[in-house]
Formats: sequence, structure tokens, C-alpha cells
Amino acid sequence: MKVELPVCDGVSQQLKAYEALDIPITSSDFWQDENECTTEKFRHVFRSATDEEIPLFDERVSCLREAGKVLYEVGLHFITSEWMRLR
Repeated sequence: MKVELPVCDGVSQQLKAYEALDIPITSSDFWQDENECTTEKFRHVFRSATDEEIPLFDERVSCLREAGKVLYEVGLHFITSEWMRLR
């Protein structure tokens, strides 16, 4: 029996919306590529319902970029790319 939780459904819908905007937010390859994954795209993904910016935005972006580089270096970029392909 397949059970769907509202939160999972919401996340799934948001991931599809980002995919339609050509923002592969679950891809470590994307996180590390500063030409493709611009600060503006991160601002869009992590935007708030208010005008207030996410706390520690620059630090969070830096962590994601570093994680993308590490994942790429150890070869896990294949896993995230393959997961997106299979969805």
C-alpha cells in the first residue's frame, strides 16, 4: 500500500516546479557550478514568504557549494544525476 504524506507531496510538487524552471536543486553537480547555479537561483529557491532573507544565506550557499564539490570529487554526483533521471 502506498501512503503519501502531505509534506512529501508538497516537496515533490516543489521539486517538479524547480525542474520546470531548469533548477536541478537536488544535483550536487548543480550546486558546485557557480555559472549555472547562481546566487540569484539560490535566492529564488530559498526565498521567504516575507521580504526577509533566509538567515545566514551566504554561509548556507557556501556550504552547499562545498558539499557539491566534495560529492563530485568522491563520485556521488552520479547518484543524484541518476536519481533525477529515474524520477
